[in-house]
Amino acid sequence: MNTLGTPDSTPEVYTWLVDTSIPSTTIATREPSPTNDPTADFTFTSNEPAATFQCSVDGGAFAACPATFSTAALADGAHTLAVRAIDGAGNVDATPDTAAWTLDTAAPNTTITVAEPSPTTDSTGDFSFTSSEPGSTFECSVDGSAFLACTTPSSTAALADGSHTFAVRAIDAVGNVDPTPATATWILDTAAPNTTITVSEPSPTSDPTGDFAFTSNEVGATFQCSIDGGAFSSCTTPFSTAPLADGSHTIAVRAVDAAGNIDPTPATTTWIVDTSLPNTTIVTRPPNPSNSSTGDFTFSSNEAAATFQCSVDGAAFTACTTPFTTAPLVDGSHTFA
Repeated sequence: MNTLGTPDSTPEVYTWLVDTSIPSTTIATREPSPTNDPTADFTFTSNEPAATFQCSVDGGAFAACPATFSTAALADGAHTLAVRAIDGAGNVDATPDTAAWTLDTAAPNTTITVAEPSPTTDSTGDFSFTSSEPGSTFECSVDGSAFLACTTPSSTAALADGSHTFAVRAIDAVGNVDPTPATATWILDTAAPNTTITVSEPSPTSDPTGDFAFTSNEVGATFQCSIDGGAFSSCTTPFSTAPLADGSHTIAVRAVDAAGNIDPTPATTTWIVDTSLPNTTIVTRPPNPSNSSTGDFTFSSNEAAATFQCSVDGAAFTACTTPFTTAPLVDGSHTFA
């Protein structure tokens, strides 16, 4: 109104909004836990569309952050994020939303706890293994093949004779892979060894203990012996039997290789022990007295294969055969043995 009492026909108008309500904050997407991503990724919203946000990582000071937010690279361990909305009137969410997660970028370690013996006759290799991180899964490789998912215990497919290698690596719950897989090498040997008797007791023999030596085509093989069809038992080369009775005897010897394969065709030999003394009989002899300067004799033994030694007038025994004639002798008494 002016001094004449006339009001202002265009009054100035100012409108404003009073907002004392506190915005709320919601973390919409968050970093999984555990994770091996050193930068954690989040998105958040507010019930007030125009709100801005402030973030705090691991208890640090709140600082402005966008609605799609990634942390700086963090160290392994437990981490927390707190985020609060601030509306256009400056009202600050007094109860920030929070998220906690664990960062794990350390690879697990793998240990083979049970391995296939070496050498072995088992065509499938059997293994057990563990990880330094509970909850790990495993991947296995045989003889350099691609790593494939496997569980413990694990058996290989049937393999051919020869050297083989098994490798296993752990993968922890966040996907970290052991860069140094645990390995084991073993030898599969399903081939039986061969046995050869190299030294045998002569036959016949007067030695009641038979003496033998033997070998195998596989270095490191051990041996089992059987006498006269008895049970096989461990023996070493050279080998002597216990004292045996007169008669025919047989030894069988088989090699057992380092993997436990047994020669299915033992080496054998047979010999005769004869410790009984032969008996000698003079069958024909010269008349006594005799006018022949040479004595003529025939003789025999109770053992058909016997040979003979003769002595005239106490001379040394020398080999002789029947019939036998002495050299010419002088007159007098003579003795034939």
